Order: sequence, then C-alpha cells, then structure tokens
Amino acid sequence: SRGCLLLLDRRADAKADERPPYRMFFSGFDQHPGDAFAERLYSHGIIAYALYERRPILIRDLRYDPRYTHLDSNPAIPTQGAALAVPLRLHDDMIGALVFFRDEVDSISDDHVRLIEMLSQGIAGALRGATQVDGLQNTIANANYRRMAAAATEQIQRDLLDMTVHDLRAPISVIQNSLTAAERLIENGSSESAAEILHSAGHSVRQLSRMVKSLLDLGRLENGRAIINRQPIQLHQMLSEAVGLVRPLTQAADQTLVLDLNTLLPTIEGDPDMIIRVIVNLIENATKYSPRGGIVTLAARAQTDFIVISVIDQGPGIPP
Repeated sequence: SRGCLLLLDRRADAKADERPPYRMFFSGFDQHPGDAFAERLYSHGIIAYALYERRPILIRDLRYDPRYTHLDSNPAIPTQGAALAVPLRLHDDMIGALVFFRDEVDSISDDHVRLIEMLSQGIAGALRGATQVDGLQNTIANANYRRMAAAATEQIQRDLLDMTVHDLRAPISVIQNSLTAAERLIENGSSESAAEILHSAGHSVRQLSRMVKSLLDLGRLENGRAIINRQPIQLHQMLSEAVGLVRPLTQAADQTLVLDLNTLLPTIEGDPDMIIRVIVNLIENATKYSPRGGIVTLAARAQTDFIVISVIDQGPGIPP
C-alpha cells in the first residue's frame, strides 16, 4: 500500500504567494512522485473529486477511471490497481484529504472504506485548527523573538518548518502500516487482532495531536514565556510509549524492536512529549537504515548524575 496526505493551505490563495494552496506528504513510494502528480491529484484528480463532493471517492481500476491522473512519463506513480480518497473535515470545513493506493484491481472493500473514514476522522480531530498549513505557518511567523535580529528569526522559522515536516512522516508511516496490517487481518476474519493494530494507529494520531499542540505553543514565545512543559517523568512508562508508537514501523520492516531498561531508572523532570519526539525520530532512522530481519534496541541506563538513553541498530553507520 502507498498513500499521501494533503493539507489545505488557504493562506497560499493570496496572489503574492506563488506556492500551491496545499502541502502534500507521500509515504510508501519507492521514489517521490513529484509536484506535477500532486498538482493533478489536487486540481482535477481523485482528491479534487473528494473535496468537491465532500465524500469518499473509490476508484476500483486506475486504468480506466477518468477521475484518476495518469502521467505516463513518471514511473513513480501507480498505473494500475485501486485507490481511495477520503476528505478530512472539521465540522463543515474541508481541511485536506487522505489517499491510499492498492496494487490490485478492485481490492478496496466497504470495510476498508469505513476503516479509513474512521482514521481520517481521528486525524482531522488531532490536527484541528493547525491542520491547515496556513495555521502552522502563521504560528511560526508569529513566533519571533523580539530581541533577535530579523535574519535570525527567518532562519528559526525555516528550521522549524523543516523539522515539522520531518516529524510528521513517522506517525503517518505508522498509521499507514497499521492500516495495511489491519486490512489483511479483516480480510482473514481476525477482527480482534485488527482492533489491536488500530490501537497502534490511534497512538500515532495522538502523537500528531501533540505535535500540533507544540506548534501552537510557539505563540507563547511572543510573551517571553517558555514552551517546555516540565513535569515528573516515569522513564519506564515514557520509553514504553515511544516503543508502542514505532513498533508498526519495525514490524513492517520485519525487524525486532528490543526495549532494554535498567530496573533502577529514577523519576526525572522534563517535557515528555519533546523527549518522545526525539526518541521516535532516532528509532525511525535506525529502522530505515537497518536490514530486514535486523534488531533495533532502545536502552536506558542510570549514571551518577544523568541518564543515558541509546538507540542501537545494525545499519552501516556513518563513515569516520
């Protein structure tokens, strides 16, 4: 399965802004399909129909349905199989769309449609207010330090937007892998196992929600207040939660994710959401560069004055 997430950016409607009125995130493709494919999906393809008709659009055979966009010169885009586009909505507002592709013709059932509709509702709720990229970018634009020079502020904004795009990829990949696994289980009649997989997808939806909350907190910088939410942290609980968020990724890569914790880990103070984001990114990179069947280990050890948290993989490493 492959997919993409489109988030509408209404601020880009301004004539002075030359960017497209959306941001597109692709997942599961061997290579990036390109901006032309994204534009066709949005302007007169399956996403356009889903947003205009405000309902899921199912294409059973990509080869013959005029609602699908064909770019014969681009080998990265699907040319056969089935596709489903589900609009993301908050109340009466369309805020984006979720699209999934299957390689087999007529391979998306009514159960799949209901499953993805349920997931889209969770994503829309998690991204409320800031799901529209105009909300994200306006928040970033307003988060400027009064005591910093204009050039430094612009650099912070660029770095933050790049970080946000990178961080969104991990939970989106988890959601996609969870849906793929749940689809197979439903097809085999394993409803209880499918529910467990969807629980992992729900974890990732909550992770998206935390990311959005972190972005909205940037507005507090204007008043000179810190955005770090310091609180007591039970390390065993926090690290177990991080493992739960990324386990679908390691399972999809046929890898073993090991949690190796010292039993004497103390309670610490910090921002658990920010720490989990860092750990999830490290495990995601370890999974990406480790071979299939490999082992990824998340370990934590208490030292005299600090805690050492390590992510260990079997990848090639970085040359000295």
